[in-house]
Amino acid sequence: MVNEAGVPVLEYNPTTLEGILNGIGEIGKVLNKTKQANDLIYSLQMKLDKVKSLNIKPTVVFEIMQIPYTVAGGQKNIVADIVEKAGGGLSDQGY
Repeated sequence: MVNEAGVPVLEYNPTTLEGILNGIGEIGKVLNKTKQANDLIYSLQMKLDKVKSLNIKPTVVFEIMQIPYTVAGGQKNIVADIVEKAGGGLSDQGY
């Protein structure tokens, strides 16, 4: 319906940190803010590059909300990617 009206559409639903960075670049292009987007991508990438691997990979339970009790895990999503990049692994125990 939106496309029929000639309205440009950009879908942004990243499931990884890399997807977030790519999305920032795409949004920057659409908004004619490529330099600002590239500066932000660079800044965020520098922070990600400082993340160091852990010697021991802890198991993590990431609570999204309390009622109903919802946790991340079991599938590839942004929370799982963040935990993985930080050196952890999400619990697959079905909490």
